[in-house]
Amino acid sequence: MSNKTLLHGVFNEILEDITPEKLIADSCRLEGHKLTILDKTYDLDEYENIYLMGSGKAVIPMALEVKKLLNPFLNKTLIIGPYDPEETFDNGTYIQSTHPLPSQKSIDAARSLIDILKNLTKKDLFIYLLSGGNSALVELPEENINLNEFQEVTKLMLHSGMPIEKMNSVRKHLSQVKGGKLAQHTEAKGIVLVLSDVIGDDLYAIGSAPFYCDQTSFSDAEDALTAYGIFEKIPERVQTFLKEGKAGMYTETPKKPHEHIDHHILGSNRIVLEKAEQILQEKGIETTIIDEPIQG
Repeated sequence: MSNKTLLHGVFNEILEDITPEKLIADSCRLEGHKLTILDKTYDLDEYENIYLMGSGKAVIPMALEVKKLLNPFLNKTLIIGPYDPEETFDNGTYIQSTHPLPSQKSIDAARSLIDILKNLTKKDLFIYLLSGGNSALVELPEENINLNEFQEVTKLMLHSGMPIEKMNSVRKHLSQVKGGKLAQHTEAKGIVLVLSDVIGDDLYAIGSAPFYCDQTSFSDAEDALTAYGIFEKIPERVQTFLKEGKAGMYTETPKKPHEHIDHHILGSNRIVLEKAEQILQEKGIETTIIDEPIQG
């Protein structure tokens, strides 16, 4: 077998080993009524109701695997993705939204999530499946900004070459559901299962951090747009909103993680590299992981 054929086979083997279903199955196990995710265990008997929610490009296979594990315990399911659903979800709802640009479907999805979250109590548990694409799939612009204006800003950023972290600093400050704001709608215990699509697996950046928090400010958002030459091109009402936010007229994004919500990264670039290294070494191929990330 040639080296090229061998490496091609290894590549396909790696892909089979990092499907969303496999990553969930490898990281989560249920023993009786106790759910263990990586190294943390949750007693499901402590909660009156358990809800499964999620959004992102990987949400359908993630949800199917979690339902396979927890279906008897789940009261309701609501997931949001960009694709036509090939599967049906018992006692649940699938909302097909849009990506990479948010739309009215994204707003409807956000409102559906908020409706569920705000009705949960401290005695309830929700499990949220988060993967790349959430930023567009779930959206609710701040009240001073309409959908068309939000879409225009998003288009300009996508075409400017702005890195995802800078884009998210803007989106978090124009949104009611990003940068930890979605978490403010509930008192329930939350578990967020994350598939990372960003360099460094930064929870502040993945999916615009709906249940985490934010390190950026209104000033950072304005500076990012200015640095990429698009601040003067965005709609005037958005310019005014960011300037007024910078002046302290609006509440900043949450700056500390929410204590009632845990995040677990189940899939990442590093996990892929380590699985690749393992498979290659099992085939007798000396392997070195290059730690310096490549982006751009």
